[in-house]
Amino acid sequence: MKASDRHFKFKTTQTAVLLAVLSVLVAPKVSFAQCEMPGQPAIAGTAAVAADGAAVTAATTAITLNVEAATTAGRMAILEMMEVGWELIQGELNTFWDDWHEALQGQTAQLHGGQVDQTRQMSSNYDTSNMGESQRLHQEKEYEAKKEYIPTDEGCRFDTTAHYMNTAGAVKKAVSTGYSADFSKTVSNKAGTPAANGKASDAKVRWDNYVAKFCDRSANDGGAGCTANGTQPNAHILPSRTLFAKPTIDMTNADTRDAVNQLIFNVSGYKVPDPMPPAILESAAGKERRLHSRENLTQMDAVGALVWDVVAERSQGKAAPEVQAMRQRMGASDASPNPSEREIRQSVVEQLWDPAYYVHLIDGSATTAQKDLYLRAYNLYMLYRLIEKTEKIATVQAVQTANMLEATAEGRGSAYQQGSNR
Repeated sequence: MKASDRHFKFKTTQTAVLLAVLSVLVAPKVSFAQCEMPGQPAIAGTAAVAADGAAVTAATTAITLNVEAATTAGRMAILEMMEVGWELIQGELNTFWDDWHEALQGQTAQLHGGQVDQTRQMSSNYDTSNMGESQRLHQEKEYEAKKEYIPTDEGCRFDTTAHYMNTAGAVKKAVSTGYSADFSKTVSNKAGTPAANGKASDAKVRWDNYVAKFCDRSANDGGAGCTANGTQPNAHILPSRTLFAKPTIDMTNADTRDAVNQLIFNVSGYKVPDPMPPAILESAAGKERRLHSRENLTQMDAVGALVWDVVAERSQGKAAPEVQAMRQRMGASDASPNPSEREIRQSVVEQLWDPAYYVHLIDGSATTAQKDLYLRAYNLYMLYRLIEKTEKIATVQAVQTANMLEATAEGRGSAYQQGSNR
């Protein structure tokens, strides 16, 4: 039953009860005539009162029953309505809390996302701040460097020559080591060398080179074997022309290489030995001679390293057009496009004769400090080269001293032997 139907039934029941009560109260009474006895009205009144009381009691009981029934029905209806209402409220609350839970989850996600994004933004801000601070400090240091260390022509020259000096130093070391080894190979009559077959074969090769390349007709006065000038007259006997005429020697030219080789042999006074016959190699005399050859090999390697070091530092290096241009600007007519280490050092010295070098000293204390640093670095480099040469000279002097002592000892032994023979 619907709530509206129950409410209508309750109203109908109340109306019926009220009509019953009114019908009892307004029901016709017995009237007494005035002529009746006084006691009769009293008796009649008592009976009426009793009847009315019974009617009231009955009506009251009926009303009570009806009211209780109606109240019970109404209470049940109200409870049912309250239950229905509570279910509606509970449903609405469940829906609300479901929506609220979802909303809270969304809000939590938004807050978390906001915190994460805020952290990222703060990190980005810190990174930007640190980057800006680093750039500012870098710019300050650049400004200080440009203010204190002014770029100059002298600085550019030094940096340019230093770059090529390193490469030229490597070339010098390779040439000095390689040619010294080739020079000493003749002592052991190594196969493939002019001295492989002894003195005669070496002399023939040297004579053919002399006739074809080094012959000086006027100095020979028309003698046999030198009737016409060679391609490089006297280049094998004139160090001032072959080694020291230019700061760079063109060792890529075959004639120049032959002239330098022959000059080194002439300077050292080296004598090519004859190879030992195989039959005596294992004899006592053969072993002694082989050991003596090893002594000569060691000595000639030391001598060759010293002389070839002069050639090596004047051997061509890599192409250095900047060095050539600097030397030509200073008036050099023999500037090589592939300068040697010696020529690069020469360019450093030549720049000290440039008037602009001293004019720029008035730029400031920083410029003067730069020039002083460059000169100190160059002095240190030259000191290293001087020590290197001193070591080689000391080795050759040690060889010479040892030979002098050996000759003295042999002389004393011969004198002692002659004395004993007497």
